[in-house]
Amino acid sequence: GMYVEAIQQYRFALAEFNKRKDNEYERALTMIHIGDAYLSLTLATRGEREVVRPLKTDLKQVASDILSLIVWLPLVIYLSFFFGWRVWLPNFWPMLRDLDWIIARLFATSAYWYHQAAPLLAKSNAYSDKLQAEEKLAYLALAMGDLTVAIPTFKALLKDEALGEYNRARVEAGLGQAQLRSAKIEEANGHFEKALPVLQAYDDVETEAQVTGLLAQASFLRGKHTESIQQYGKAMALYKKQHDLVGLTE
Repeated sequence: GMYVEAIQQYRFALAEFNKRKDNEYERALTMIHIGDAYLSLTLATRGEREVVRPLKTDLKQVASDILSLIVWLPLVIYLSFFFGWRVWLPNFWPMLRDLDWIIARLFATSAYWYHQAAPLLAKSNAYSDKLQAEEKLAYLALAMGDLTVAIPTFKALLKDEALGEYNRARVEAGLGQAQLRSAKIEEANGHFEKALPVLQAYDDVETEAQVTGLLAQASFLRGKHTESIQQYGKAMALYKKQHDLVGLTE
């Protein structure tokens, strides 16, 4: 996608909105769009959107992480301004292992815009609007591999009756991916199966393709290889439909 161009256009729109009064909702939505564009740029730059990798937590790796903290210190200090004190905790260290400064800055910028939008959305009359920033931050945590934040946030969102049908499906998909990464395969499969019909009904081909690919991974891990092959075929067809070569090759 043309993420850089999109960011420039959204920033221009935000500058125009800032010149006017009584348009906090429009400003907030534009900030959400800027955050989305930065997150999409991050994932495109990193070259990994939905690949599920186990996070090693054995004692040898933890000891190595402790020694690496000296090298990571500038990065940890920088990230703490955007993600708070949790970046200092051992649960966050696996995310630092392959994180370079470019990707870190892009993640941080995305977080910045979501946090900027949150207080403005909190003033909205529609309660569902107030959940947008929280949902976006949950997806950001998932993209970073921060499951200790992503999973409880997704679960809390699903308990909220104000969450709309489409956003609920997206949250189900996000929680499914987080559970898959946590090796909770059956739970992940259930969330994917709940999300897919709604995504199809709303013609969200991009998310449908990603969820279908993740469902194929879950089926393979459950030993249902024939189903997995069929689902991978569906995911590939959906990616081809969008001319999404990155998704097709992942």
